[in-house]
Amino acid sequence: LQSEYKKNLGIDVAIVTKPHKGRLQTMRDGNYQMGITRWGADYDDAMSYLDEWRGAAMSSRGNYENAVYDDLLNRAINEANEQKRVELM
Repeated sequence: LQSEYKKNLGIDVAIVTKPHKGRLQTMRDGNYQMGITRWGADYDDAMSYLDEWRGAAMSSRGNYENAVYDDLLNRAINEANEQKRVELM
């Protein structure tokens, strides 16, 4: 990625490598501009992905917060009708 940023955008990227625990803490603290990590769905459902950006507590996801998004997901979590649940998601 570092060489692609340089080649295609002319951007110099300084890389700071950390062990897993240190990287997670740096991301939770918001002390980064770009982080590379990996994660996979916990279960076979769109909510496994969508829930990762619900609420301000997800600081390792870039501190994204959106009240409308949170409301839609909260409603989907509590919806028993599968079609309505999917529409909310």
